[in-house]
Formats: sequence, C-alpha cells, structure tokens
Amino acid sequence: TGCAELLCLTHGSFIDMDSSAELFQSPNWLFSGQLDRPKQFELQSDFQIFGVCLYPYSLPALVDLDAISMLNKVQVLNADFAANLPIAETSDPQILMEEVSVLLASLINQLPAEKRPLFRAIKSMVEEPEMRVSEIAQVNQLSLRQLQRDCKRYTAYTPKQLTVISRIQKALESATPESITQLAHELEYYDQAHFNNDFKRITGYTPKAYFHDTPKSMA
Repeated sequence: TGCAELLCLTHGSFIDMDSSAELFQSPNWLFSGQLDRPKQFELQSDFQIFGVCLYPYSLPALVDLDAISMLNKVQVLNADFAANLPIAETSDPQILMEEVSVLLASLINQLPAEKRPLFRAIKSMVEEPEMRVSEIAQVNQLSLRQLQRDCKRYTAYTPKQLTVISRIQKALESATPESITQLAHELEYYDQAHFNNDFKRITGYTPKAYFHDTPKSMA
C-alpha cells in the first residue's frame, strides 16, 4: 500500500521469513515499515491481528522513526510508545480501534505546521498518482528538489516510487478486470508491458496470475 502500519497481534504467532526467521508472538504491538517488494510470513498457528494503516508520512512524523531504516522491516514497538497503546490482549477490535484512534488523533495535532505542505503533497501522490510530481510540488509550493528529498526521508520512497506503488494499489482495489490492457490504460500506463513489470515487482505476481489464476499464497 505504500503505508506504514501499526499491528496488534492479539493471538497466535508468525515468522518473518526475511529477518532470519524472526518469530513474533502475541500479545504484542508491532510496527511494519513501508515495503518496496513482496514480503512473506510463515504462520505458526491460528492468529488474530488488528492493523492500523497510516498515511505514508505518519510514523516518522509522529514517533521520530526513520522511514528508510524501517523499509521492509517488522519489529516490536519500543516500550515507550507501546505504553500509550491499549493492552494487546484486548480481543474486541472495536475497542482497539477507538482507543488507538484517540491516541493517533492527539499525536496528529502535534505535527509541525511547517511540514503540512509536504504531507499534503505526499497525500496527493497516494490519492492521485496520475498527477505529475512537478505539478504536485508546484501546487503545494515546494521545490521539486525539496519534495524529492523530504519524500524519501518521511516515506522511504522517491516520489516516483510512491506514485508507482499508489497506481498498483488502485489496480489491486479494482474489480477483476476483463482486460489487463484496459486496466493499464486506465492507470495511464504507456503500455501493458510497463504495467506488468511494475505489478510483478510490487506484488510478486503478474496481473494475469493475480486476477485470473489463484496465487499460491492466496489459495
């Protein structure tokens, strides 16, 4: 999705296959950094996980985590931040959602005002990835160089990487397309081959395998 996530593992366990088979067990709050490639986990048992998907700039701005250092990583949240979160054993997702929403709302109000143009620009790249990056910079009164530098710092992506991920996310959210070529054109790709390459790099599957076959990991 291009987004960082807060994850509450309330039951069960799983292994991160990319991190020397690191085991995550309940109850725990986890932080998943942004991803730029598919990530695999091995389930150890039945599990329940509650996730909060955040705008790409949120975690570095809120808790001073370095987005680049957290790229493709999942880790247990540090004790200081986790202490402000509801107890992980809570099994009612509605209660978790309400308590976490209150906490995040209070933190968002503390975001530095001078960064709001940057955050608006990043939000535009997520919601309107068909816009040119230079246009997004101009609308938000940022220099292109400044946007490129700060986007990397806060999201771990260049503006181009973030817009590509956002395009593919739009494809994933769409209904199963009758025509992959038509879907590529709707997302303003020059040709289907370019779309296929981006799609496979980000999801691990070709569009045909994802939409019309049954990927092994989704069976």
